[in-house]
Amino acid sequence: MTTVYLAQRLGETCHFGVESTARAWAGKNGTVQIIHVNTPPDLRLVRDCGPDCNACGMLCKQGRRVDEHFAHRLSIALECMLIDPDRNRQHAEETLEAYKAAWETVNPSPPTFMGEPSTTDHKPEGTKC
Repeated sequence: MTTVYLAQRLGETCHFGVESTARAWAGKNGTVQIIHVNTPPDLRLVRDCGPDCNACGMLCKQGRRVDEHFAHRLSIALECMLIDPDRNRQHAEETLEAYKAAWETVNPSPPTFMGEPSTTDHKPEGTKC
């Protein structure tokens, strides 16, 4: 059984997992109700494709590993950029590019076909070039 706290104030409602947080949000004029949920709902947003998934565009264990590997590095790079943008910009851009490249191995982008030669036979009439 799971306990959830429903806080209400000034016509607004919000659910919390901790009673003290619900009471703090509700304030002196608000109310807090305890709700017992027998079977909590499955709140997973995406399914897990497995450790070697590379067949779909959904987040999977492999993608999660990429995020976990780069999360701290990207946050440090951002903080360094806030402190001294001129000195830390190159490192932050390199870290971001490495993150994008790692995600590209998990979920490759579709081909763009940019820069391919095009035929010039289909010009609209009245075009000089």
